Amino acid sequence: MNVIRIYKNNSNYLVAALADSIFIRYAGPNSRTDRFCKELLAWNKTIYTFLNEARKDLIASGIKSLE
Repeated sequence: MNVIRIYKNNSNYLVAALADSIFIRYAGPNSRTDRFCKELLAWNKTIYTFLNEARKDLIASGIKSLE
């Protein structure tokens, strides 16, 4: 199980490194996805999510909203 989890995690970073922009559907507060988004923002990646009340924390952190 750990091998699969590590593989999936590494592939996310690989795809993110190659991408010009990234779409995140949802990231719960303090979740792995939330931490991943913050790392990507530090890489100066453009990240998008839907404009929604549940995603206010993502947008406040610098992620752009799609209307």
